[in-house]
Amino acid sequence: MSAWIPEFLEYCRVNNVSYDFVSTHEYPTDPPGPETRTFFGDVLKKTRETVGSSTPLYYTEYDDGYNDDTSYAAAFAVFQAYRGNNVVDALSWWPFNDLFEEQGDSNT
Repeated sequence: MSAWIPEFLEYCRVNNVSYDFVSTHEYPTDPPGPETRTFFGDVLKKTRETVGSSTPLYYTEYDDGYNDDTSYAAAFAVFQAYRGNNVVDALSWWPFNDLFEEQGDSNT
């Protein structure tokens, strides 16, 4: 989750650890949870400010928090992609399918 990025950057600074990019994920169910309609875009902008403009920033997971195929999820995905434009370098929707290996195959 994005909230851990300051600690990651501080660890790298203190221990002289280099990195080429920062990768994280964010979900509406992450604490403190959605407080406003624009929370996700606000998190992206805050993280960009924290990381800086010269470091690639990848959000390799995000979704609507409900993992379902609804018009809400579609609108959420499009709205967040729009808000993330020119803020992050990659934004990847998750889940890519309805199979969750963490919980086993729900289709059997």
